[in-house]
Amino acid sequence: MPISPEQRQNLREQLRQRSQQKHSREEAAELIARRRAEREARERAEQGGQPKRRLPRWRWWLWALEALVLLAVVEQRFLHRRKPAEPAEKGTVVSQGLPVYPVKGDRELPAGLVEILPAFYVSPEGFPAECRDFQAEQRRVSEEEGLPVEVENCLGMRFRLVPAGTCLIGSPETEPGRGETELLHPSMFGRHFYSGKFEVTQREWQMLMTDNPSRFRGEDLPVEEITWYDCQEFIRRLNEREGLTRQNGYRLPTEEEWEYACRG
Repeated sequence: MPISPEQRQNLREQLRQRSQQKHSREEAAELIARRRAEREARERAEQGGQPKRRLPRWRWWLWALEALVLLAVVEQRFLHRRKPAEPAEKGTVVSQGLPVYPVKGDRELPAGLVEILPAFYVSPEGFPAECRDFQAEQRRVSEEEGLPVEVENCLGMRFRLVPAGTCLIGSPETEPGRGETELLHPSMFGRHFYSGKFEVTQREWQMLMTDNPSRFRGEDLPVEEITWYDCQEFIRRLNEREGLTRQNGYRLPTEEEWEYACRG
């Protein structure tokens, strides 16, 4: 079938447009390849020691902020560890208490106990009136009966004189957390006794016992992780070393004796 002149013209136009589109695609591909080559060349030049492009300003500010935070944390930890104790405010210094004078007389102490000097009465400042009365009774008994206020045994354990007397044991009804068994009641203590001034240290414990089960080690730290039976064995060995019996020697205080001594 013969092609008319118009059809021939249309075919020529279509071929021309396709040729232009192909040429445009080739130019675009060539441009992309050229830019990629330029970018790769620039990166190689930067890696080879050429000047690097500048970082954005916000990144510099971020690094500076991170450095300040790190410095503040380090300084705070350093000061917390090295900062000396702050002096007490003016007018809040607590006095040491009156000195204890040597006892007079020839009263014989239990075996192994010696008087410790210098010693001081606890300052009554800030304590209720009953504590002042207890201290006055402690001083009277020491002076009249020749009993030292503070003594020490062969292990270096120190004890304080607790005079005989009466005291209200338990908790008042208004005390927060009071239990049903903590009824406030009077209790009488008919004999003087000496109560330990400090906890038994690990050094003292190991002077009589073969092991030290304490978790937090330290010669001057209290012994812990021990049972009631361990305490009884320690007391037995201490009495044996001093030549004492359970009747006139060392023993654990009762709960009322402990509370009475603490209230003093």
